[in-house]
Amino acid sequence: TGNPFFTTQMTTTPNSIIAPDGTLTGMQLIENTATNVSHYLGGGITVTANSMYLPYTSSIYVKANTRTCYALALKEYLTYNQQAYAHFDVANNVVLTTYNGSTAAVINNAYIVPAGNGWSRCVLTVTVNSAVQNLGFESYILANTVQGSTSYGYAYTGDGVSNLYVWGPQLQQSANVTPYTKTIGTAIYKSNTINDLSGSNRNGTI
Repeated sequence: TGNPFFTTQMTTTPNSIIAPDGTLTGMQLIENTATNVSHYLGGGITVTANSMYLPYTSSIYVKANTRTCYALALKEYLTYNQQAYAHFDVANNVVLTTYNGSTAAVINNAYIVPAGNGWSRCVLTVTVNSAVQNLGFESYILANTVQGSTSYGYAYTGDGVSNLYVWGPQLQQSANVTPYTKTIGTAIYKSNTINDLSGSNRNGTI
């Protein structure tokens, strides 16, 4: 089961740019001015017993604007002991760094591919390796350089105007990403896409 995304230390403007599918459904993320914080979208779901010993693949489309760097994270959402991250330069389609916050979590893959019209699709596959049944999916605006080498090292003070665009977040219990399937309010089950994190104009699939 799942809930819509929550936002932390940012504002959103839905339907503000043409998305990769040609519709006016891309969302602008604008950092706030809080001091030394992380600016991110997040969502948590309950998964079936022992499924976090299998790989999960998260993905999201991102378009650079005045911010050009982004991060994806998958983590166990109870004690937060198992977690993994990938940082991306979406302006140049480069994986900047990956980081696993524990010896248990395994990063199976991280990559970025151009998606046309300035959009890129960021992909992170992680085997969390936890008996906990709470899985977290998070995605972060980064300052335009990598902020440290640890999981929370990229907290920074925003300027209240810097921003980028996102569309199509998706989370699958799978070692591979599949084409994005839009859902609004009701999950669509295909190719191990397990639940829905849409709602409040934050279209996405889990």
